[in-house]
Amino acid sequence: MIDLIVSIILYLYTLCLTGVKAWKTKLVTDRAIEGDREREYHVFEDMLAGKWKGIKKHEGVGSSVTIWLFPYLIHRLTRLNPELVFKLFPCFIYSAVPVSIYLIARQFLNPAYSALASFYVLSTFFFVGYNITGRLGVALGFMSGSILALLTGHTLIASVLVILVVVSHYGTTYYMLYVLGASWIALLILTLGVSPDIISISIVLAVLAVSWFVWYRLIFHHVGDVCNSFLKSSVLFTSETLNAPVYTPAPDGSLNVQPKGIVDGKSKLQAMTSLENRDPLVQVAFGRTWQYLDVHQKVELFLSWLTVVLMTSGLILSILWMGLTFYIILAIVAFSAIVISVAIPHVSVYYGVAQTYLTSLILLAPCFATGVDALSNLWEVNGYVLGFGIVVLYGLCVSKILRGL
Repeated sequence: MIDLIVSIILYLYTLCLTGVKAWKTKLVTDRAIEGDREREYHVFEDMLAGKWKGIKKHEGVGSSVTIWLFPYLIHRLTRLNPELVFKLFPCFIYSAVPVSIYLIARQFLNPAYSALASFYVLSTFFFVGYNITGRLGVALGFMSGSILALLTGHTLIASVLVILVVVSHYGTTYYMLYVLGASWIALLILTLGVSPDIISISIVLAVLAVSWFVWYRLIFHHVGDVCNSFLKSSVLFTSETLNAPVYTPAPDGSLNVQPKGIVDGKSKLQAMTSLENRDPLVQVAFGRTWQYLDVHQKVELFLSWLTVVLMTSGLILSILWMGLTFYIILAIVAFSAIVISVAIPHVSVYYGVAQTYLTSLILLAPCFATGVDALSNLWEVNGYVLGFGIVVLYGLCVSKILRGL
């Protein structure tokens, strides 16, 4: 009963947060270059006006069919305001993420620490500052459900949900291919035989791979070609990011962009190891703009690193205490995805550390709670007070509420 009550609270709380954010979002702007959310809305408008010419006519956002087709069907059935339906639909799907994290954590943590893991995700910069009210949010909602179903032995449900991930967002699809593929290989090596986990992940991975091939190699081959080119550049280190512009801190704390590449006169190794060739968030995290940050931003940066350290230590402790269980293997691979997004410039800039981190928290957030528990035992303080105190303070910082107090 307690799990049901906490799950309902988490879902409604997340729905309120994302709903307000989505409602304030302008779907049509006067910018010269349309954003993804605006292009998605134009496809939705075409559907409403009967001008839709088929998914192939919308190469980019057309592959994310759930983001405009589902709201259209809901509008046709309910006759609710179409703009309202389009804005709020992703929120109802993404709100399943904290619930899934809670239920995943409940396999080895008590209800309070499991809830802490979920609230940690809702307090991070990546949740507050990143757009999760579009196709990414929908894909993350389906992905979290598929991971939960996979870990609890509901293979059929997991298989259906990974198909929905594929038709929602190509980036999340490739992320899942990496996580499930690498985990499958690790399980084969560790078990040296057939086990229920091997069977489950094999079925889900096969469904995911076939769905990916049909959707991004046969139907939306242009999107698939772009993604494959991205992967090739990342693996072979032939990335154009090696000629990326320099992000230079401005006196007001913003980042200026110098149009000239920084690779001139440098070897490829020097360019690969250069901090300037990475996501601006990575540059900030590693102190490149420290002198330009105000007190509130420095506190936020400190708390961000504190949560990362707690999550990392929690993962290490979980490995030592639990061994290489199915969940632990998935969590290790998810953590490696974050490392890759920081280490490889092309992944860092074009896929983004923020997106990788936010996606990986579906599996790693419970490790944050484990790290808090270990730290509270070390300091001999109440773990719940410590954990929720960090989360609340972190949330106040990243949401800029603390700045206004």
